[in-house]
Amino acid sequence: MNRTAALYHRSVSDRLLDRLEGLLSGQRPLLFYRADDIGVPDVVFQQLAGLFLDYGQPLCPALVPAWLDAQRWRQLKAFTRGSDLFCWHQHGYTHRNHEASGRKSEFGDSREAAALREDILRGRDRLERFLGTDFCPVFTPPWNRCSAQALDILVQEGFLAVSRWQETKPTAPLVDLAVNVDLHTLRQETAEACGERLVRDWQRGIEAGRLGIMLHHQCMNEHAFDFLERIMSMVDRLGLRVCTFRELAAAGGDSGRVEQRDGPGRLRGPGREAGS
Repeated sequence: MNRTAALYHRSVSDRLLDRLEGLLSGQRPLLFYRADDIGVPDVVFQQLAGLFLDYGQPLCPALVPAWLDAQRWRQLKAFTRGSDLFCWHQHGYTHRNHEASGRKSEFGDSREAAALREDILRGRDRLERFLGTDFCPVFTPPWNRCSAQALDILVQEGFLAVSRWQETKPTAPLVDLAVNVDLHTLRQETAEACGERLVRDWQRGIEAGRLGIMLHHQCMNEHAFDFLERIMSMVDRLGLRVCTFRELAAAGGDSGRVEQRDGPGRLRGPGREAGS
């Protein structure tokens, strides 16, 4: 059951956004947005996609292969107007927990290597069949965790990168495009506690030189959409660079090597022309 974080039980205060902007003073981190649990077209994802189209900022949607079919892909493609702002990549296979106890994982230590490989490849093959060249071979494991065996398989099968939570163990033997800011699945009981957690994560992302913002549209209400748009407007106003996984993976995960981009995906607010 999807749960709206306490932060969004009412409008988010301007003070919290001011604190986030203050932490960016004199800092120029790269930034990316990753949207998890994508595969079933709905009006909420349509609204999310429309927001990124309006701002011209890239989004990296994590597609659950088993949730997708040809018709759903056509709908998702229509929601995003076929724009290359959207970097579609793989989010596990079925998004089902296989651990009998402890923390949830689809690709955890309890599974044999053969089963891990089979599901990784079945998921990739399904996405390649529907998406063609729109598919980016980056792997986001459900719940942001997977075993060392699964990571080794990703390397062996030619994935460009994995995307987990920052400093997740085990250390990845391939590029890890880690998220470090959780906007929508905060578990603190009060808006104030959620805000303090968000500020800590934001600071840690800045210190890492790259803000990876994790989104869950199923948990978003009107206040969550309003806050995300205010963040995107701030990013636009400050001229921060928003990247796709393709760009970051091509640079080997090194933010300093990401090539400058012009044209589609360049930062701009709603209603503005690219390059303005």
